[in-house]
Amino acid sequence: MAIESELAFDIDMDSYDELRECCKGKKVCSVCWDKFIVPSVKLIQDVLLNKLKFYKTLWTFSGSRGVHCRVFDDYARAMTNEEREAVYNMCIAEAVSYNVVLRLDAPITKDRTHLLKVPLMIHPGSQRLITPFIAKDVEDFVVEDVPYLE
Repeated sequence: MAIESELAFDIDMDSYDELRECCKGKKVCSVCWDKFIVPSVKLIQDVLLNKLKFYKTLWTFSGSRGVHCRVFDDYARAMTNEEREAVYNMCIAEAVSYNVVLRLDAPITKDRTHLLKVPLMIHPGSQRLITPFIAKDVEDFVVEDVPYLE
């Protein structure tokens, strides 16, 4: 069992399929990115910075169907599963109050034993690069420009 693990968030585009009009499944386009990923990233980053005072975050395009966030602050890494669940619930409550459609993969946030793929590796399914980005610049990230192996 993990003693410490970064607090993590996972947003997958296929969780929004019933709301998407341009594409479905694992496909992520700029329209979906702007409509669902951008507001979700901004909301989570706001909660992390302004409510929880967590400053050591790493955001990445997952290489496939969404984004991951890792929080490396000491307290975040030492959080229990119950504390992680409280953070998850806080993010969901904030999303409701700000009218943001937020679809987090709950087990990734709530359970510190879950692992995410390493940034700058090639995603085994999509062959795309797992690409870091800065949360405040999320709207400038162009998902179609992410390199991939041919």
